[in-house]
Amino acid sequence: MSEISKLLSDVLGGHRLTGTEATRLLDTQGKEVFQITSAADEMRERHAEDIVTYVKNQNLHVTNICKNLCGFCGFGRSAGDEEAYCND
Repeated sequence: MSEISKLLSDVLGGHRLTGTEATRLLDTQGKEVFQITSAADEMRERHAEDIVTYVKNQNLHVTNICKNLCGFCGFGRSAGDEEAYCND
């Protein structure tokens, strides 16, 4: 049994992860990631069954001035741009 398999088995049995163990899971790569997601789904099913909830988050944009200007959207403008606005 691999280190990850043993750890997941312990967690499914009620063991609470330490910080080091959680970091180990987060650092996992390869096929073992599927074991982690499967264990997480099993834990979700135990605690929440098939109930799905969500939080509706509304962000009202009263400005298009952006200090990041990452290029991800076409919305953000610099404060000095002609198209920039801010509704105070």
